[in-house]
Amino acid sequence: LEVLKSELTLDFYKESLRVHRVNVEEDDSRAAEILFCLGRVCLTNGLLRDAVKYFEEALALRRQLSKDSADVADTYHHLGMAHDQLKEREKALIFFKESVRINKSNGDKIALYIVSLDMASCAAACSQFSLAIDSYNDCLVATDGLEDSKCDADVLQRMGDIEMSQ
Repeated sequence: LEVLKSELTLDFYKESLRVHRVNVEEDDSRAAEILFCLGRVCLTNGLLRDAVKYFEEALALRRQLSKDSADVADTYHHLGMAHDQLKEREKALIFFKESVRINKSNGDKIALYIVSLDMASCAAACSQFSLAIDSYNDCLVATDGLEDSKCDADVLQRMGDIEMSQ
């Protein structure tokens, strides 16, 4: 049932993109959003190469429309996740770093926390322990001033695990 639901969701977004492109002369933010949604559905269902393709197309449009927006940062993050799952960790880190850069410049602490966690995990998986520690530090900076200290405890535990594995 879940597979059928996923296929229907993919078909819906593909048809939505087709209809949109028939009715609009050139791609716009709506086309970018549909492409991003297609990428997310593919990522969720393990269609990783397709996810990368859709995210790359969405990223090109989003960068053209708004260079360093939250949407651009989110697309970089998802591209990083897809490459990480493909075990293409060096590529993943490039995308995670761009997302972190944009989230820092935009002051988006929640997005910075989420991307930094993913980047730290990816960096540790390819033995870039210094980058992993720096990413966890970004997590701590992002949670500074927030009420929930559980996040800090989790990050500190992960940092300790890296320190012990070196």
